[in-house]
Formats: sequence, C-alpha cells, structure tokens
Amino acid sequence: MKILLESSVFNNEFTGVAKSTISLLNSCSSLRDMELDCFNLDTKRNLDVKHNNLSFFLNSKYSFVNSWKFNQGTKANFYDLIYFPSSHIPNIKIKNSSSIGLMIHDVLPLQIPNFFNSYFNEKKYIKTMNRSLEQADYLFTVSHFSRKSIIELFGIKKEIVVIPNSSSLQKPDQIVFKKKKYFIYFGGYHMRKGFEDMLKSFFLFREIYDNSFQLFIIGKEYFVSKETDELIAKGRNDGSVIQMGYINDEMLGNLLLHSQGLMYLSKYEGFGMPPLEAMTFGCPVITVSSTSIPEVCGDSVVYVDPQNYYEVTKKMFELVNDNVLTSKLIFKGVERTKLFTSVNSAKLFLKHISKKSESNS
Repeated sequence: MKILLESSVFNNEFTGVAKSTISLLNSCSSLRDMELDCFNLDTKRNLDVKHNNLSFFLNSKYSFVNSWKFNQGTKANFYDLIYFPSSHIPNIKIKNSSSIGLMIHDVLPLQIPNFFNSYFNEKKYIKTMNRSLEQADYLFTVSHFSRKSIIELFGIKKEIVVIPNSSSLQKPDQIVFKKKKYFIYFGGYHMRKGFEDMLKSFFLFREIYDNSFQLFIIGKEYFVSKETDELIAKGRNDGSVIQMGYINDEMLGNLLLHSQGLMYLSKYEGFGMPPLEAMTFGCPVITVSSTSIPEVCGDSVVYVDPQNYYEVTKKMFELVNDNVLTSKLIFKGVERTKLFTSVNSAKLFLKHISKKSESNS
C-alpha cells in the first residue's frame, strides 16, 4: 500500500494529534507492507530539516515529495490513499484517481461558546469543513461523540468510521502504588480545559488538607484568562505550581507513574488522550463526565462537577488517603486502556480502506 501523507501536523511540538497519527501509521505498517510519502503545505518551513525527527518515530519507509507541485494540481494517481490527519483538507486541486482520507478529530470550535472572535471566522471554518467533508472519500474520527457531533452539525450522510486514539507512551514494566506528593496536568493551557477550575481546586486542597502538595503542569499555554494567569503566578511564587512546558515521553511517563492523580477538568474534548495515557501508567484520574470523556474512561476514573471546588478537593483527598479506592482505580484504569490499542485502530483503518477499495473495483 502506498500512502501520501499531508504532514503539516508535525510542524509544531508533538501534540496529541501528531502522536496519534504516528501511532496509527506505525501500526498500519506493522500489519501491511506500506510505503509513505509526505508533503507539507506549510510552505514557510524547510520541510526536510523540520521533519528529520520523523525518522525516529515512523517505522515505515518514507520520503518527501514536492509540495509546490500539489499546489499546481499535479497528478497523484499512483497512491492508494492521500491522507489528511488534521481535521481538514486544504483548498488545493489535486488531479488524481486516488482516494482521499480525512481524520476529523473534533468539531469543538462550533460547540465551545464564543470560540470565534468574528462571524467571518466562524463562516470560514464552516465553509472549510463543508468542502473537506465533500472532498473526502474516507471519513474518520476518534470518538462516537465526535461522529455524532459531525453528523448533527453538518448533516453529513457519508459513512464516518470511528478510529479511537491510542497511547503512544511506552508502557511501564510495573505499576507503582506508593505515590509522591503531587498531582499532574498535561495538555494545552486553554480555557476549555477547565484550567482555572483545576487551579482553584488545587489551592483549596492545599489550604484545607495538605499545603506540601505540588501541581506539575506539562504543555503549552494557549488562551487563558487574566485570573488564570494570576493563579499560575501565585503557584509559581510559592513553589506549589511547577510549569514544565513540553517534556519527552520518558519524563512524562515517570511523572505519571508516581503522581497521586491526573487533574483533567476539561469541559470540551473530541477524545481525551491525557486520561487514557494517565491510566496506562496507573495514575488515577479526576475528570468530568462530559463530551467524549466517559467514552474513553468508562467507570475507571473519578467524575466531578469541575466548578464544585469542595467536591473536587474531597476527591483529591480520597485519592491520597483511601488506598482501597486508589488501587481499584489503578487496576480498572490499566484494564480500560487495553480497549484502546494502536493495533486495533490500525486494523479498523485498513479494513475500511480495503472494503471500500474492493467495492470500487
């Protein structure tokens, strides 16, 4: 099988979308002989230099093709699939008889209140999505919640296949039950992630129960309120909040392994990779029962009302002091992650492509 991958998803730090794309493609290549070509429509970047690090992650052989040619409408008939993994298809003309695949991770911009700063930007997003949905031969998404949302918001009648994400972190040799005195959050800093609620609950926990606990925050800051910035600054000043930015997978895994719990009070998710990866490392999870989170976590986590800070704080206390509860969550979480493997997702992906290819032949 020969796949052409639009690889601009890798232009920035390795986020969840980039990691899940690599995990899926690696498992596909382990199940079937696969050649991979990459092209990048971000013409401001030096493609070859920027993507040298892909060789450390992609198992399959890959090479780069001239992106400029695709902007000019170059024929691409010799690919089995042209794959766009980052939720939309750029406005380009490709003369081809190859199938086009599109992975839509979510349509949260239309579900988060006041996401767009102008009516024009909202209409532009809708137009781009409608064009992408029309152009794609294969439509994929990462959760049944996202699938339902796409159908309801765009009235799409094409088949949408759910290909769940899977953790790309290397599983630990053994789970640690004796935890250290810190909680952890990882992912982007964004208002939709319930960041302010998490910080307020954490500070209340320190005030009521134990002021020696710390909160490790991993990820990149995007859009947060002024009050959130002030809360982060307060934590930095007293040493209770440790901002680490992006860290490598080995360091993240080690932090998860020894953490009392992941605090993930995100209000809007298309999937929910951080809880899944936390459970992989036996890290108990405090989260919310909205959007796609229950689909990923099942009954293996603690659900809370994110704006009821006393409830969140109580659950944090229970994780620290109730060994029976903690052990139960660890065991159930590890078992839950076995439902989300890259091999299972790759089999679904390849089965759908093969099935449709046969029906078209």
